[in-house]
Order: sequence, then structure tokens, then C-alpha cells
Amino acid sequence: MKKCCWLYAKDKINTYSACFIGKSIAELVDDFNQDVGAATQTHDRAYYHEALLNAFEEKGIDVSVVSDGTNISFERRIRFNTETRALEMED
Repeated sequence: MKKCCWLYAKDKINTYSACFIGKSIAELVDDFNQDVGAATQTHDRAYYHEALLNAFEEKGIDVSVVSDGTNISFERRIRFNTETRALEMED
């Protein structure tokens, strides 16, 4: 990736990250679940999703059920397990 493209992406992620500051875990889960099943994916939406996952991780939440570190799955709704501090798929 060219340096200018990387800086643009980083700036977008930082912009979206600011939206998540101060949100509760429940609010972050709601934000995630709003995009479940969405057919449209844009670069901006990908930056938003990366920032959202970062927000979970900054709160010490395990996101491995929806992300392998490279890809993010929005196939199913999630919930937060308070005992394991991990996201899990809803039934």
C-alpha cells in the first residue's frame, strides 16, 4: 500500500474510533449488530468496522468469534459474555 493511502486509511480509522469513545459494551454490541447481514461494503464501512473491533479490544474483549485478525464476519448477531469477557454468537 502506498504511504499516502495508508495515512488516509489510518486517518479514517482514527475518525471512526472517536465515535466509539465513551460507549458502553452494550452500545458497541448494538453498533455491530446493526451491520449484520448488510450487503453493502465500502472502504469507509471497512474502516468503521476496524475501528469498532478496536473499541472492543481496547476494553479487553475477546473478538475472535467475529475476527481472525484479517477478516471480520457479520453473518450473525453477537452478544457479550460478561464471565469470559468475550463476544459470542447469538443463538
